[in-house]
Amino acid sequence: MDITFFGPGAIGGNFAARIANAGHSVSLIARGENLTAIRANGLELRSGDTHLKTRPRVTDNPADLGPQSLIITTVKATAPGQLAAGLKPLIGPYTRIVFAQNGIPWWYNLDATSSPGHDADLSFLDPDGALRSLVPMERVIGGVISSSNEVIAPGVVHNISPDRNRLHLGRPDDKDDQGLAELRETLVAAGIESPLITNIREAIWGKLTLNISSSLISLITGHDLTILVEDERLGGLAMAAAAESIAIASALGMETGDIDPEQLRRNPTPHMPSLRQDYDRQRSLELDCLLLAPLALARSLNVATPVLNTLAALAVHTGKQAGLYSDAVN
Repeated sequence: MDITFFGPGAIGGNFAARIANAGHSVSLIARGENLTAIRANGLELRSGDTHLKTRPRVTDNPADLGPQSLIITTVKATAPGQLAAGLKPLIGPYTRIVFAQNGIPWWYNLDATSSPGHDADLSFLDPDGALRSLVPMERVIGGVISSSNEVIAPGVVHNISPDRNRLHLGRPDDKDDQGLAELRETLVAAGIESPLITNIREAIWGKLTLNISSSLISLITGHDLTILVEDERLGGLAMAAAAESIAIASALGMETGDIDPEQLRRNPTPHMPSLRQDYDRQRSLELDCLLLAPLALARSLNVATPVLNTLAALAVHTGKQAGLYSDAVN
């Protein structure tokens, strides 16, 4: 299988290295120091006792590759217009794109005209409509990643969770097809779990609830996930935020029985969530998709979210003070 990764940072680099090591043709769209390092030394993955070094094709100019059959984009959701511009030269008549990102994706309610929450205004996730106009919905594949990673040097990824590398895949209409089945098989053969699911939005809310109950606390306090155990009050605050997230998901008609935010307090890891990593590295913060979009859905459903509203005020202030966030929605 030929797969192009757009934005091979920590997560994308992990998955790209595994797939390339399994013998598939992998191309990368990278930039900056990451591009220079991968060109010179290849892409390196360190995961437990496993140490992989691969040499995928890499460029900073998507036009060098031309139209692709399958793209996996793992870039942050903070600049949809830039993402659309970068994707445009890669899209041909049959191109499919996996949008593997945190939080509520830009396509979330575009085809949900009769579903709960369909009237929530989520246009701020793609404010200029660049992605909506570029990618037909039938080419969109939703992706939900469960994997903890960090770029420890340009071109070098440390997979912090060697026993937990998973990519859930699903079309917005939740129909399965042969292409999705083949992609799942490719991922599994490369050491990436990808079980069949019947509702991609439920998978989105499962991860989002864990993010809401941990990432925001880490962003505001500067501590890794162990703070949820070390500080009982903060741990309780995180669980209260998770309960509100579950209430939103339930009002949307999602099955939430498998969501277990308490696992974060039972089994904490010294991992710094990507939201705080972005803050520390002076990168734009994904508050729109992680927090403000869920709150927009909550308002449309009249779900009370006092804890999430408080965390939103603190998180937005934290981002603005650092120059890493500007309001997309009031």
